[in-house]
Amino acid sequence: MFTVDELDRFLSDRGSRNTSTRSSLLAYHRKQYDGAMDKRRIYHSDPEIMGGVSVFTGTRVPVDSLIAHLKAGDSLEQFLEGFPSVSREQAEGFLEYALSEALESTPREHAH
Repeated sequence: MFTVDELDRFLSDRGSRNTSTRSSLLAYHRKQYDGAMDKRRIYHSDPEIMGGVSVFTGTRVPVDSLIAHLKAGDSLEQFLEGFPSVSREQAEGFLEYALSEALESTPREHAH
């Protein structure tokens, strides 16, 4: 897991253009999240669905589409309105996984 400060730096370093999305992600992370949603309930890959592209479970919506919308400056709410088959819990859970994996693969600065 990562700290709120690490998440804030990560988003700042990548030049998040949508400050409301950035604020939403930080607020979401600050919440105490007791029951992390099982990854399989968030997204999966099946060769029979969209040629094996990772999609939100129970949908044909590729998870990459969420990232593309956020990068384009859309809010999470706009994405969810455009893809009603994706739940807020799935979208936020996917972002949590994606950010966690990105931060784990980013070299950390060592304090001297």
